Amino acid sequence: MTIEECQKVLGLNKNATADDIKRAYKTLAKKYHPDLNPNDRNAEEKMKELNVAYDTLLKAGNVKPIPEPPPKTSSTIYDIWEILFPNTSKKTDDNKNIVLEPCPDCDGTGEQYIKRNLPFGTVCESIICKRCQGKGKIIKNPS
Repeated sequence: MTIEECQKVLGLNKNATADDIKRAYKTLAKKYHPDLNPNDRNAEEKMKELNVAYDTLLKAGNVKPIPEPPPKTSSTIYDIWEILFPNTSKKTDDNKNIVLEPCPDCDGTGEQYIKRNLPFGTVCESIICKRCQGKGKIIKNPS
């Protein structure tokens, strides 16, 4: 099927834009869809013809699909590090790298346990770590 035949099937002129092509296809597809015309063999054939015409116009370049964003091509060592070890480094506005490590006071849990000896027995109490404020991580080399 040539481009001119496809445009004729969709009822378009040669100067049709991508929006015109899509609009014409959707309008005719609603009219001739087999689900809306269950016993009409002519509608089924017309729908097949519409699909071929629309696909041909897509491949001919008259309708451009929505472009996808380009893939990220440059990876730095920080990007790879973040993939291997998530949530262990953060970049600042100055492009300095801040490395986080588990808090030694709470072993990275964010909470500390305190044992208190009372007259009726020992009580274990959980509190938020004061060094990391409950986050479980601290800056390795603050500057």
